[in-house]
This record gives sequence, C-alpha cells and structure tokens, in this order.
Amino acid sequence: MHISRLFEIVYILLNKKNVTAVELAEHFEVSTRTIYRDIDTLNMAGIPVYTMQGKGGGIGLLDNFILNKTYLSKEEQSEILTAIECIRRLDHSASKQIMDKLSHFFQQEQSTWIEVDFNSWSNQQGNDFFHQLKEAILSKQRITFTYYNNNGEKSRRTVEPIRLIFKYQDWYLYAYCRMREDYRYFKLNRMEDLITTKEHFEKDHQDALPQVHQQTNTESIHLTLKFEPEAAFRIRDEYSNVQPLEDGSMIMEIDLENRQWVYSYLLSFGDQVTVLAPLEIKEGLLKIIEDIRHKYDS
Repeated sequence: MHISRLFEIVYILLNKKNVTAVELAEHFEVSTRTIYRDIDTLNMAGIPVYTMQGKGGGIGLLDNFILNKTYLSKEEQSEILTAIECIRRLDHSASKQIMDKLSHFFQQEQSTWIEVDFNSWSNQQGNDFFHQLKEAILSKQRITFTYYNNNGEKSRRTVEPIRLIFKYQDWYLYAYCRMREDYRYFKLNRMEDLITTKEHFEKDHQDALPQVHQQTNTESIHLTLKFEPEAAFRIRDEYSNVQPLEDGSMIMEIDLENRQWVYSYLLSFGDQVTVLAPLEIKEGLLKIIEDIRHKYDS
C-alpha cells in the first residue's frame, strides 16, 4: 500500500498545481504526519516535491518535472500493464485505479488477453477458497480443514499456512501441520470445510521453505507405458516427454508416487494404456482387473 500511495501522490501532483497535506491525508485516510513522511521519501527518490506555507500554499511539483515514460519501451510498458492485470485477475481486491492510471499515462489500452480463474467448470468456490487461504497466510492465522490423503484417508488438520504454490496444473498449500509436527504440502482440491481460526502464530516459517518444491515421504515408481492414439489428447495435456510411434501410439517413461494411486491412475485409461514395465505393476494391475471381473460375475 505504501508504494501505491507514493505513486498516487505523484499522479495527483502531476494533475494539480498544489494540494494541501490535509487533503492528501483525507484522501488516503492517513495522518498528515504520514503524508509528510511520504513527501520526504519522494524527495529522497529524486522527485522534486516542495511545500509552501501560508495562503495559497500546499504541496506541489516543480513545473519542469516530467515523469518520463519514454524510459520504458512500448514492449516494456505492455509487459508492466500485463503483469498488473495478472495480479488483478489473481486478486480481485487489488485496486483498479493503478491499472487505469498507468494505462492513461502510457497511452495504451489495458491488456485483456489473459484471465486467471481458480474455479473448475463444476466448482464455483475456487476464488473464495483461494482468498481465504491468502488472508490466513498474510495475517498468520491458523486454519483447520478436512483433508483426503493419497490413500483416501480422511482427517481433520490444523496447520500454520506459509505459502500457496502452483505446481504442475494444481495448487498446493505449504504449511506446518500440527498433527504431523512437520511441514507438509496439501493439495487444495483435496481440502474441505476450511475454517480460519482466531489463533495467531508468531513463528516465522520462511526459513523452512524448500529451495525446490517437491512432494516427499512417498515411494516413487518408474514406469514405461504405451498409450493408444485415442489417449493422445489426455497425455499431451499432462506430459511433454512423449515418444510418438508410426502407428500413432506413444511410449512414455514416467515416475509416479504412491503405489495405490498408480493403479487408480492407470485404470482411468481403460484399454488405452499398456504397462511395459515394471513387471510387479503389470501383475498388480491384472489382479485388480481380475478382482473387478469376479465382483461383477458374482
């Protein structure tokens, strides 16, 4: 908010000959002391803001001051507008005023080529869920929620939220789990009944943030799979390391975590996937298929 206020003060002074500290304080809903500190900050940054006492006085900019927009190329100006638009799409509470002012200053149309929506086609609570987590992280408030792990087990967790992470088409919450007494990743679409508590935590968890975000504490299995051409649309949505064959089928090597989840994932392709390796996964998959057949035969 401080940087935003400084920018807006300059914008106001560019459009008015002078303005009083009281007027600025009322506009920003801060004290006049804060406004004078902002003026000092602008002066130290090399922006020639002056103050005059008495009737007709106030705060103003030297007449020869120009905020030089030519310092940035048209491409850089467009990138700035796009970046701000992305932030606004991520956070609907972000002020639209800054976007409008910069667009006017750069004399460019606002970027409308990107939209970020956390809602799935069938789920309409994504944005509210995301913003509730964001506020809990910023205010250092503990949260509780129901969570389903990789094995389908359901538990109620209380955590100290640290960061939201977007990784490979999914959002994760990185948090300190009080039940596990350790740091954990929680997939957002496996969380339900989210409640922000009134309990604040003081610990700064920033030192616990990993340099590389990756899931841990699960067994990794290396598979070689062959997919039929009909599965191409799904495979290309999810993976890039695909080896196409002349008949349109695809060979892929991949590491997947959690053995039980691997079987569920492979079965979701029906007859469009063949496990080439390892043998234990082929045999495990055949046993599950046989158990399903017996279930329907009985």
